[in-house]
Amino acid sequence: MIGRTCQEFVAQITAHFEFLFSDYEFELEHTEEASAGDRCLRVLRGPFRRRFLYGKGDVEVSVGRGDAPTTWEDRTDGVRNWLQIWGVMRYITGEPKLASADLMELASGYRKWTPMSI
Repeated sequence: MIGRTCQEFVAQITAHFEFLFSDYEFELEHTEEASAGDRCLRVLRGPFRRRFLYGKGDVEVSVGRGDAPTTWEDRTDGVRNWLQIWGVMRYITGEPKLASADLMELASGYRKWTPMSI
């Protein structure tokens, strides 16, 4: 059983990304709540996997291959399984690479979508 925070987060993902289910046949694969109840992990399975993490008011959206493990970590045994969506979008749109300091500044202020009621 998941707590209120995770239930609300899951409901918002389902509503906001409904097109993934209806148009691209994504399915819920995994939902997990951290033991303290303040973090939530949700993984959707479709042509690739999409992972949503919520914790301390921040939302992280990642993409992974169809066999990416349903874990909190980006890497398993030194292999990167999950890529943050904003980095993928920057790469495919051809935006120039940033220096590490610039990248950290961009990441710290990035919030395209955050849950409203959590």
